[in-house]
Amino acid sequence: MAQHTLPFSRAEYLDRLSRTRAAMETAGVELLLVSSPENILWLTGYQAKGIFAFQILMVPLAGEVRLVTRGIETGNIRCMPDEAVIDDFQTYGDTAPPVSTAAALIGASYPAARRLGVEKTNPSLGVGRFEALAAALDGHTFLDAGHLVDRVRLVKSPAEIDCFRRAAAITDAAMTDTIAAVKPGVEDREIAAVSLASLVRHGSDYCSTWPNVMVGWRGGLAHAAWDGTKVKEGEPVPLEFAASVERYHSPSFRTVIPGKPKEEIARAAGCLVEAHDAGLAVIAPGRTVGEVDAAIRAVVTEAGCARYAHSRFGYSIGLSFPPTWAQSMSVDIVPGSPAAFEENMLFHILLYLLEPAEFGVATSQTVLVTASGIEVLTKSPKAPVYI
Repeated sequence: MAQHTLPFSRAEYLDRLSRTRAAMETAGVELLLVSSPENILWLTGYQAKGIFAFQILMVPLAGEVRLVTRGIETGNIRCMPDEAVIDDFQTYGDTAPPVSTAAALIGASYPAARRLGVEKTNPSLGVGRFEALAAALDGHTFLDAGHLVDRVRLVKSPAEIDCFRRAAAITDAAMTDTIAAVKPGVEDREIAAVSLASLVRHGSDYCSTWPNVMVGWRGGLAHAAWDGTKVKEGEPVPLEFAASVERYHSPSFRTVIPGKPKEEIARAAGCLVEAHDAGLAVIAPGRTVGEVDAAIRAVVTEAGCARYAHSRFGYSIGLSFPPTWAQSMSVDIVPGSPAAFEENMLFHILLYLLEPAEFGVATSQTVLVTASGIEVLTKSPKAPVYI
């Protein structure tokens, strides 16, 4: 039978399980029920594109790791190689209640486990499924382990960092192609087609979200795709997307400005690089997220552009599935946050200034926290491009 190739070594997956089990023990969890596709993939190397379907990975403090998934995914699980860390699996059919299958397997395979950790904050579980699971396992104690695995995977391994570097090179290549496609009179659909084709041609896997191609007033919509709007003189075009390598994404935000913009747009665009650089200069192990926010915000305020700063100035990134490339437990660059940077964390540091439904300008970088500061992975020029 054909076999999948694991993206990382068995030793790496065993280390991830070991660190997760240590976190379980600290949290008093005897059996962890992992429902998020990101965490299932990170722990085991197993993935299927049908992440909309119910699946649960069962991780005990010691003993066999089991997976429950939809019957149509049988091929995916049977193709897992011999060195995979999933010891057994069970599937359910499309007419069977999936939660009942999981509950029965928990009772039969882990009878001594009474304190169950569930990822309450992950949408892949859902309120209805959790309530059905709790009803089927009456007498068990359910603990919220929604951030347990995410905290363990905030600091990346060298093999993971290599995936980010490869993704960043693809993002840069696609961004160069996409910027070249922006010209007055061109529809946003044509620009998006270049972006999507370039990402795939240069080696990206399918991405966790579509490219944000925001022409003119649509730059003030925060997350906009394409609708046939044409590029006009003086109206900026923010572009944001991320290539994916083994589900690790390296995002980049750039802005193209055709012709001469009005004064308020020029002022906002003019402070992007200085403010962004001020934030990057702060990042180092032990420094706090709040310090980065303060550094960026000071420059934006001094430039008279604080009214356009509606969003966070960045967030942690990691292995991800649609609909976002952010790590599911995001560490956000927001005012006053005491969260500290650690070596080998990855962040998307961005500055997006917008007037809602009127215009937007932005720049960003994917950065790796190093022992002494940062390594910028996305290397294309970040200043607004005037054409």
